[in-house]
Amino acid sequence: MNAKTNITQVLVFLLSAASVIMVAARPANAESVWTRKADMPTPRWGHSSAVVNGKIYVMGGGTSEPDMTLLSTVEEYDPVTDMWTRKADMPTARGWMSRSSAAVNARVYVIGGIDALDRVPTVEEYDPVTDTWTPKANMPTPRWNLATCEFNGKIYAIGGSPSTSNLTGLVVVEEYNPTTDTWIRKADMPLGVWGPCANVVSGKIYVFGGRPGSTAVPNVQEYDPTTDTWTRKADMLVRTSQMASVVLYDKITVIGGWYRSNGYPYTTVQIYDAATDMWTREPDTPFLRSVLSADPVNNRIYAIGGTDRPHPCLATSTVYELGPVVDFNGDGKVDLTDLVMLIQNWGTNNPRYDIGPYAWGDGKVDIEDLKVFMTYYEKANPPVKP
Repeated sequence: MNAKTNITQVLVFLLSAASVIMVAARPANAESVWTRKADMPTPRWGHSSAVVNGKIYVMGGGTSEPDMTLLSTVEEYDPVTDMWTRKADMPTARGWMSRSSAAVNARVYVIGGIDALDRVPTVEEYDPVTDTWTPKANMPTPRWNLATCEFNGKIYAIGGSPSTSNLTGLVVVEEYNPTTDTWIRKADMPLGVWGPCANVVSGKIYVFGGRPGSTAVPNVQEYDPTTDTWTRKADMLVRTSQMASVVLYDKITVIGGWYRSNGYPYTTVQIYDAATDMWTREPDTPFLRSVLSADPVNNRIYAIGGTDRPHPCLATSTVYELGPVVDFNGDGKVDLTDLVMLIQNWGTNNPRYDIGPYAWGDGKVDIEDLKVFMTYYEKANPPVKP
């Protein structure tokens, strides 16, 4: 009897037992789960990343403390193949810029951070097509631990700290126009912070958390680029800084971070709905992490690198994907094709199929994973009423 026949027999048996499995299944209270992906070749923290054409480009950062070396290394991650490729180095080795890059017109702009001397105003443009870097006009205010985001073809550089010896949050907001390679000053933030995140939803920029001094605040500050004005919004549920954040389905997901860097990072996941100005908590990550980067690709979130401890910090190379629990082939359906893929991986430790017990798996594809699958299968394929 060949492997294909074995799989078919197992499939028939499992389908016949589906009603029993459904009774035993633990109801899943979320539609996504974190899974471990291929490690980044270079462990790092305080790096930056951006997405162009479905690929994630990770740039710079630092090695582990206490003898931290600043990196110019650039690596490309393809979420489809789960593979990494080395790309051309950044001209300037720098770190502490985990939220200070943005993509505009299929080019990546890396802004500020620190080099071997101190904070820098450096701006460098990367073209993934030619794998080349080009120096651009310096940011008027040198700083590190700032946040950037793109809106309407412009990049907004927000907050940050003036130097490694002065951990005071800056109120500075500067707008960069990649087309003209010029900077202009915009309205100051009401509360200056370093280590915040910034994301755009429905034409507004939301700046989260960060630190005015040594500890994180829960503040959410909304900026309207059209009117150049700021508005205070509902506080975060957990005050944090040097975290990561992404936009999915017009909601902002905030991952991890520090309250202060002499303690361990959070596993917290907070979701902000700008339409209602409300926060909710989601299931925690299966990892402690701060000074990481995160990017959305194909409705999945990829959390990359960072550190899992207080100073002296260890640079990590891990990559975790937050994505649909059981749509294994990504066709938008939960069907028998996905079940076959699960059975084909039966007994392995493949993290994509190790979905049970909900939510982080147990290291083996087995009956626990089938229970979770059948929960979602029943939701997607309800019985037809006579």
